[in-house]
Amino acid sequence: MPNGLKSPIHYNEGESPYSQSHLSETGNSSNPILPIDGYNYDNYIRIKKWPRRKNAYFLVVTTMIHNKARFVPEWIEFHLLQGFDRFVIYDDASTDGLKAILDPYIQMDVVEYIRWPEDGEAVHNSEAGPRVFDTKFQEDTFNTMYKLYCLNRPKRGSLHAHGGCQKSSAIDTIARYRHKSVWVLHADIDEFFYSRKKIGQSGLDGIVTVRDILAQNYHYYDQIVVQGHIFGTSGFMDDPTPVTKEMPFPMVMEQYRHRRSYTSDRNREAHIRSRIHCEKAFVKAYLPAGTWVHSWYFDKNAKVRSISSMESVLTMNHYQYRSILGQNRKAAENSNYNIEYDRPADQFLMETKDYGIGYLAPLVRHNLQQRINDNLFPELPSLNYFQPTRKPRVNSLVNKQVDICIAVTHFNGELPQLRKTIHSIQQFLNIVDKNITYKWVFVSQRITSVGDDKQQESVYFKDFYNLLDEVKYVSRTTTLAQMIDIATHLCGTNAEFILYLEDMWETRFRVPGRKSAHSTIVQKPVFKEAMDLMRQDTSILEVWMGDTPHNTPYTALYSDWLPISSIAHSDNPSNTTTNSTTISSSRWYRKNFGNEENPHSVTRLGGTLRHRLRQKSVGSWAMFDTDPNHNPLTLTKMYGQAAMKKNLSSAQICYGDSQKTGGCQLDSDHTNDGAITGIMWRQRLVLNKEKGLPFLFDRPLK
Repeated sequence: MPNGLKSPIHYNEGESPYSQSHLSETGNSSNPILPIDGYNYDNYIRIKKWPRRKNAYFLVVTTMIHNKARFVPEWIEFHLLQGFDRFVIYDDASTDGLKAILDPYIQMDVVEYIRWPEDGEAVHNSEAGPRVFDTKFQEDTFNTMYKLYCLNRPKRGSLHAHGGCQKSSAIDTIARYRHKSVWVLHADIDEFFYSRKKIGQSGLDGIVTVRDILAQNYHYYDQIVVQGHIFGTSGFMDDPTPVTKEMPFPMVMEQYRHRRSYTSDRNREAHIRSRIHCEKAFVKAYLPAGTWVHSWYFDKNAKVRSISSMESVLTMNHYQYRSILGQNRKAAENSNYNIEYDRPADQFLMETKDYGIGYLAPLVRHNLQQRINDNLFPELPSLNYFQPTRKPRVNSLVNKQVDICIAVTHFNGELPQLRKTIHSIQQFLNIVDKNITYKWVFVSQRITSVGDDKQQESVYFKDFYNLLDEVKYVSRTTTLAQMIDIATHLCGTNAEFILYLEDMWETRFRVPGRKSAHSTIVQKPVFKEAMDLMRQDTSILEVWMGDTPHNTPYTALYSDWLPISSIAHSDNPSNTTTNSTTISSSRWYRKNFGNEENPHSVTRLGGTLRHRLRQKSVGSWAMFDTDPNHNPLTLTKMYGQAAMKKNLSSAQICYGDSQKTGGCQLDSDHTNDGAITGIMWRQRLVLNKEKGLPFLFDRPLK
């Protein structure tokens, strides 16, 4: 054992605290062995058989929680498998039944539950105490953080209101477990620590756990800093992720499979630069004086052996951004508005597919399901989770007619973008364009899940499946043109207009929070305006709902901005009788005619509201898919030329005085690209190098 390293009290003198073999499950000890697997010992999966003894621990994790009860059991089960044997959980005024959810783990003596700071003095004087400080600096650090920054903390909502209590709780764990545990980790419940599956690894015996790494490979070090991977929202609108009657706890590790890339150039990108820090540190329990949250600090003269190059050995998945609305609530609770949902940033946070943790998910699910089956939880969380509401389905309408058929083609295989496309457009219809009647149709290729070739991706559609009226799955060889035609057929004849969406569009709506409050977002009934415009002008094939690149192929020939006549209609969408023709100075449109070389300005593949019968007069999309490589730009060029022969054009709508806004350049995606902006944004990376360009190309489908 390295010189100067203190042995925890539960190891015999002269024995290494890192050896596990000398502790048998039936050996004699004054500290009785505790069953880690609950009451039905043999029904639970264990990667390794580590005995546990009361007040004698190898790996303790400490965390503070506020109203995240339903997420905790999965996190505990995962880290039990990784060899953690003690969870010190501080409750920061939760009101969602946290203690009841923790009850089976408290009964097993796996969890120590503490209300913080209410139980601060009691825990010091209890069996779990006392706090032990080896130096005055350690004691002063705790007292300052606990008394000054926690007990006297500002009310929730002030800057980092929870910081003092969070840090003092971690120091409390260190002080009380200083000579009861070898290692301590300060982590959040959205952080999962593990070692990636090795090539050729099979069976439980082949799994390398966190405990294996700490006990065998890196026991020489005093602090091990683990870099993590930050995962994006995966398109979820709100917390929690979907649950079922059989599994009422969200399986976060299964749902989120897209994270930000860690290539060096990404760290310099403006939209992601402030969201790159992701690390936590394991530390020898006897050493720290305090915590920086992401790492520890020590007495001035302490000699600390630290290592941080752990990427190939140990990693952390940080599910920090679980949803759009949930992220802003988290930012408000923490008074840290830098982590609010940001549209361009979220694309970076979902750039790389990563389900390296997936091989452990079935083990966690099994053990969690077993505890549910054994009725160990006195209370289970509600089965209610965020499901966007929608208007009655078309079959329930008296005349079976709707204004719009929303036709989504899932062609790219990007599930987060697909989810966000559907959820965000539904959210816009719920809170902004509320008077539109519609139906949903969905066409998807049969695609396997990220990281699991045996699982169909459709198993993860359940959170928005209830929105859809008709669904059609097609083979992987089906072209995009064919899928658009299939979606058109599913729309039938009971919709006057069709909104075509690829799985890459996000609809802007105002997210509660500081950033969104100051952003330029169209909070107008644009769909209603677009329908009125096409009823008024029969030469318009489609109105573009999304950003329009300000470059020649898309702006070859267009009209001046013209005011839109305000036309009132009855509930019958086919009724085009004009009841009033008031001219509004705040609503404008312009028509795009295109030319032979640049017909792209007449039609687009997605993000457009199209008049169904005018499209029918042009023909099916497959008719124009003559390119052997099925290039999308070639397809739109051919279709645009055919539409031009029918004297059809496209149009864009903007709000505000067009003379003052310089042509309605709202620029909602903050790229200063001179684009005409609608209510949608194509989900793509917005790079630094594009900032100075006079235009921004709308990325074609690959």
